Amino acid sequence: MGGVGYLAPMPERRPEECPYARPFPPDFGACPAFRPDEYVALDMRYQALRPVWTCANFQARPDADQRGRYYGNCRLGDESARRRWADQAVPAQVEGLRRLRREMYSLAAGYRDEIWEAKGAQLKAFSVGADAGPHTRRLRDLAERNLTDVRGYVEANQALLDEIGMPKSALLQLISYQLERFVSQPSSEAPGAPPARVMERFPVTVRRLIMPEEAN
Repeated sequence: MGGVGYLAPMPERRPEECPYARPFPPDFGACPAFRPDEYVALDMRYQALRPVWTCANFQARPDADQRGRYYGNCRLGDESARRRWADQAVPAQVEGLRRLRREMYSLAAGYRDEIWEAKGAQLKAFSVGADAGPHTRRLRDLAERNLTDVRGYVEANQALLDEIGMPKSALLQLISYQLERFVSQPSSEAPGAPPARVMERFPVTVRRLIMPEEAN
């Protein structure tokens, strides 16, 4: 039709699809189930892009109806499931967890570029079959630095941990596990779900905050 392009209709949003614009602003709180996560992507040359805020409940899922399309899936489910999760938690716990996650991510702000430079170099070495050892050792040193910063932070913020119901020793073990996974894994993806031996040290109410689908 005379120069008028055809626009395919936008696919209908799935019930479990995240309805919010991304990346999320630093102070985002419109979704009751929002759990801030810092995300850093690497480009094709293994160079880190600018960090952005995402949500720990957010997952990119392939669209079964449109080949090649992905959509933002909330692993908690639809809007009612998100509200149900938030209603089951104490509001102060949810807000406290958001603060905890934001502030703990900020601990590495001064050496974040070093971390991702080392991770990119490690992944590049993996991809071409080169020796990744020096980069892995650098990552391990940076992880130890971050863990030291985390220990200092939790010692100084016991009141916040008490507000959430977060046991300090279990939290430090979880972070230590996640850092080791990040150092050793051959991809830039976030570490997978922690093993039961790590998560069982948390009270059920806190496990619902950290790993909602694992605590049911």
